[in-house]
Amino acid sequence: MSKPIARFLGLFTTLALALALCACGGGVKPEEGITFKNDLDADVQAIYITSTEVDVWGEPVHDEAIGAKKSVVLEASVLPADVTDFSYDVAVLDENNTLYEFYLVPIEVGNTLTVFVGTESPCLVVTDQYGNDTAIDGESFTVEE
Repeated sequence: MSKPIARFLGLFTTLALALALCACGGGVKPEEGITFKNDLDADVQAIYITSTEVDVWGEPVHDEAIGAKKSVVLEASVLPADVTDFSYDVAVLDENNTLYEFYLVPIEVGNTLTVFVGTESPCLVVTDQYGNDTAIDGESFTVEE
C-alpha cells in the first residue's frame, strides 16, 4: 500500500472514530451524574447547588444555557462534598432573570431533577434511579441585573 493511501486511510479512520464519539455524546452518563431537565418555557442560564448550611448561592455549578424543554447531565462533582445527608438547596436562574429556589432537595448520583412552574408555584421533581418522584415546591422572584 502506498504512503498517500495509508495516510488517507489513517486520517479517515481517525475522523470516523471522532465522529462516533461525538455522536455518542462522550460526556457523563446519566447513572454517573445528575440529569437536569428544564421544563420551563425559558432557557435556564445557571444552576446553583449548595449545602443547606450555606446562606449564599456562590458560583453556579452549571452556567451554560439549557434550552426550554431540554436537559443536560451534570457531573457528580457538582454536589458539595461536605454534605452527608444528601440534602441540598438548589437555585435555577432563567433567561428572564427569574430565580427559582428550592430547599432541602434530596439529591443522589443517578437522580433526575426536573424544574417547571406548577399551577401555584415553581416545582422541582427529583426522580431516583427506581423511578420514585419527590416533588419540592419552591419560590421565584425576579433578580435585578
